[in-house]
Amino acid sequence: MTPEEELIRAERASQILRDPLVVEAIAAIKQSVIDAWRTSPIKDRDLRDYLHTMYNAAHKFEELLHSHIETGKLAVHQLKEKGAKHGASGSDPYT
Repeated sequence: MTPEEELIRAERASQILRDPLVVEAIAAIKQSVIDAWRTSPIKDRDLRDYLHTMYNAAHKFEELLHSHIETGKLAVHQLKEKGAKHGASGSDPYT
């Protein structure tokens, strides 16, 4: 993937993570999993394992989007270096 494509993906990931509906949905999923875990029977290991998986999936979703943003920051630096070689300068929208 080119640095330009990585920048586009980073911006989209940033927009998603800032979207109030997405923020609310992730928080609601995590909270409902925590609430279900708290009220689950200790002996119901299958349910607790499922809830653990669900919580981790919500966390992984956020983590992947943050990873795209970090990759975009690296792409900015790559483009700055490339621009410096050609006499241009870029701006970093993620700093």
